[in-house]
Amino acid sequence: MNRLNLVFRPAVSLLFVACFSPALTFPAEGVQVTGEVRALHGKAPMAGVRALLTPDDDPAGVWWPLMRNYLRTYEPARETLQSVTGPDGAFSFSNIPPGAYRLSAEGPGIGLSQAYEMEISREGDSLGPFLLHTIPGGGIRGRIYDRATGTGLSGKEIGIGAYSPGASKKYQGETDPEGYYAFENIPPGFCSIALYWKPNAAPFWKTNNENDTGRRVSLRNGQHVTRLDFPLEVPVPRPGTINGMVVDPSGAPVSGAVISTERFLLPSGNIETDASGRFTLTDLNPDAEVEIHVYKEGFAGPPVKARPNAGDAVTIVVRSEAVVSGTVRDEEGLAVQGAQVYVKQVNGPVLRIGMTKGDGTFRVGSLPPGDYSLHTNFQPDNSTFSSHSPRPYSPDDGNAVGAYILTEGQILSGIEAPLRQNGYDWSRITGRVINTEEKPVAGVRVRADDNRHAGSAVTDSDGNFNIARLPRGAYRLELAAKGYSQIYGKVGDEGFPYKDRRDLIKTGDAPVTLVLRKSGRVEGRVVHAETGAPIPVFEIGLAHRPAEWPRMNMNYDIGKSCLEPDGRFSLELYLPFKYVVVRAEGFAHNSVPIKAEPGKDLRELVVSMKPAQVVEGRTLDAEGAPLPFAQIFAPLDDEILGDDEGTNDIATLITSDAEGRFVIDHFSPGLYRLGVYAPGFQRGYQRFKVKSGGKTHVELHVRHGGAKKE
Repeated sequence: MNRLNLVFRPAVSLLFVACFSPALTFPAEGVQVTGEVRALHGKAPMAGVRALLTPDDDPAGVWWPLMRNYLRTYEPARETLQSVTGPDGAFSFSNIPPGAYRLSAEGPGIGLSQAYEMEISREGDSLGPFLLHTIPGGGIRGRIYDRATGTGLSGKEIGIGAYSPGASKKYQGETDPEGYYAFENIPPGFCSIALYWKPNAAPFWKTNNENDTGRRVSLRNGQHVTRLDFPLEVPVPRPGTINGMVVDPSGAPVSGAVISTERFLLPSGNIETDASGRFTLTDLNPDAEVEIHVYKEGFAGPPVKARPNAGDAVTIVVRSEAVVSGTVRDEEGLAVQGAQVYVKQVNGPVLRIGMTKGDGTFRVGSLPPGDYSLHTNFQPDNSTFSSHSPRPYSPDDGNAVGAYILTEGQILSGIEAPLRQNGYDWSRITGRVINTEEKPVAGVRVRADDNRHAGSAVTDSDGNFNIARLPRGAYRLELAAKGYSQIYGKVGDEGFPYKDRRDLIKTGDAPVTLVLRKSGRVEGRVVHAETGAPIPVFEIGLAHRPAEWPRMNMNYDIGKSCLEPDGRFSLELYLPFKYVVVRAEGFAHNSVPIKAEPGKDLRELVVSMKPAQVVEGRTLDAEGAPLPFAQIFAPLDDEILGDDEGTNDIATLITSDAEGRFVIDHFSPGLYRLGVYAPGFQRGYQRFKVKSGGKTHVELHVRHGGAKKE
């Protein structure tokens, strides 16, 4: 039997860390991975659930904590492999391609599963069996309704999503016709619930307040929370209505055509024509003219303007679409991925927008006959989501490709669309990444950022990188790679001293050589302080300061929910953190100081957890009536900072329930202060003392009116 090389590595990302699941390196040819899924308590086999082998497709092993620009296109991720367990909880995977994988389980009754990280190489044999322990999932249910009438808001009108940060799980759903929603199989710990309104139908409520559209709950193992409701102030529908019909040139109805009052097609919430080609637009301003757009594959029609309540139905005739296609290239003749192609009506607005693929090609359809001009544009990574991003692109800014007269059904292909600077002085940053032994490091994610624009690249096998098409300027460079910490220094620096992340690299300069140092690890166990027994379910993270407040479980620099029967953990020290912070149900938070040294491991660290003191209470208004769904928070540094009308300056712990009740079970004995916030009320604060043994009851009162500082 082949011996396994056990190499510990981070489980998911820069934001999340591994527990004790090691990375197992084993051969790929004919590889078969087998195992069982069993409940942690009682050891019963979990039949009919899914064992998952999830590929790790991120080259650096991390996800940058920012939203990827939707204008970018990426290579499709490898498919997650699934195996449904049998009556005995057994699973099996065969013929697994080489690569990095994460083995876990999910399905009915599973909130959190044990996980293993593994690296499958190109030579050899099979491995197993693995034993995946699981714990039950919880649930959240509630109703979304009109505060004034009690009428439920259906899924056609409103969507709802949930997020469990510790387990990095997202859930999305809709309400039923009566406004009820439900989420199941949620891991223990904190979970955020948020509403969103669907495009083409917003707004559904008159509020900009997060407290109306967001909730935060803390779930124990298998706990179900009911009546987590969202009463919303729904505006009275506007009386404007337009009836219409979509037909082809012969007068035959066109069914399934998308009708929108928006110039560009929205992803959801649109209206479609029925089998007879008819549609009805409602909730329109009766005094404003509306521009109606029709979208149907293979067809195109010009926008039609109409006034609501005009009486006669609007008839829209669509014809065979015209199509333009081609390739976008930069000044050097290279194909540009993620460039935008604008099709503009001559003496009119932009009618359609296309996006280039990885090979620089584009296709823009659904064009009616007419005179058009074609324009190209390109924005650097992340500029769309930056508050400092440049003004929106206008086709009049330049990069005009040419003018075209399109006839019905015409397909114009082979267009060569140049992409010039268009307001940006484009440049690039190139270089090489090595380790302290001066060997190249492959698979490093290198990101350049100047707070307005950003770009990234991944190092090749020789450690080289090229971040192209950056607006000329000076950028911070951030690096991340498995087994390495952040930027360590530059070649030529005496002794490779630590490089300040604020140091800037200018575009267009000579290639820069950056050095990464290997990161150390901290390994140990989480145990009961009084009995020494292992605590199998916990949330663990690394931080720069101790967890003095219960809110600190949300402020880990790195944090992850873990299930390990023996309570073991293994964390990679990307940065010089000072504390290991642990949270577990029924226990007070604990912070253990550590001294991290580059490339050195800390082993057999024991984190002892003391049973927590429970704080329960109610949120009440000035008259003593229960105040439902109020935010309970811990003020930062015992002070209220920032905008009195907002909530960005507070760390929300949980939201009170429909009766205004709340329970927090992570306190140690000591003095504390909690606050309460609800829209239309002043913030209220209460100082209290938590003693050993028993429960502490706290009543948090608010008053009508604006926010108030204590």
